[in-house]
Amino acid sequence: MTTNLLGFDSKTQRTVLNNLKKIKEISQRDNRDDDFTMYFTESKMGLMFLVSKNRKPESWDRLDRHCRLKMYQMRFEEWILITVYVDKGGMRSLDFKIYNRKWEYDSDMEIQLDKFKALKMEKFKKTGLKIGRNIPCPCGSGLKYKKCCGK
Repeated sequence: MTTNLLGFDSKTQRTVLNNLKKIKEISQRDNRDDDFTMYFTESKMGLMFLVSKNRKPESWDRLDRHCRLKMYQMRFEEWILITVYVDKGGMRSLDFKIYNRKWEYDSDMEIQLDKFKALKMEKFKKTGLKIGRNIPCPCGSGLKYKKCCGK
């Protein structure tokens, strides 16, 4: 229903619903939050789905900061966060937030973004995997490593 409201074509709707099903299963199996994000570069929009059992206000604040940072990182002007809460009985409820803001340089956001990228890279390096030049950058920018942190 949510994908229909967003006006996605049928292929994108299937992708969203399949990914939502996957992260719900992973979240239930691992007993932790899980998410996926889609980028729509032509319309400068990001969409993030989160499946969670935690409905605490501090979690929402953390998510809010993350979405603002990703929106800034991607230089998008719109970001949609949809959170699916699943209680112990399997009942689901949705929360959402829509961010609209014209992108402009912000030195504070740049500092936060550098810290975020460094944390992501450190986490990736701990896996022991080699970073290939043509793979998506582990920092989460959506760019190839060679055009992002590999410069």
